Amino acid sequence: MTEGDNITSSDLTQKWVDTLAFFGTLVDNGHKLRPIRFLIRHLIDKGYDTKLFPGSSLYDLLISIPTDNKINYDKTLRVGCDQLHNTVVFKYSDTTGLNKNDSDSLAKAFRWTDTCQLTEVNDTFEYFLTQVDSWATIKPSVK
Repeated sequence: MTEGDNITSSDLTQKWVDTLAFFGTLVDNGHKLRPIRFLIRHLIDKGYDTKLFPGSSLYDLLISIPTDNKINYDKTLRVGCDQLHNTVVFKYSDTTGLNKNDSDSLAKAFRWTDTCQLTEVNDTFEYFLTQVDSWATIKPSVK
């Protein structure tokens, strides 16, 4: 799936299942990514899997908001494990209206960052939703 493709809530749900399996395989192969897997399970359990689009970049989880039922990477949260410091790093960027090929524009895209302990990943995600206006409308829909 690429940016601009149409996506339904059932497509999103399946993509989250696939992403959980992908990170599960990484964990099973010895990568220290359990907090990412915990977060993915949390997102699925809370019903965010019907509203948000998952992806990955190397060992980081990418979460973006579809726009008008289309995949859109403009508003993307990157969640990664810092194994050196045993923390999880959240980095949010919003490239809406910016030239994605211009490094100066991309530097302006970073809007929010936070670091948490490995066990605080779910709480930090929920906190993120309260801090960024465009994500504040994303509410859990417990299944």
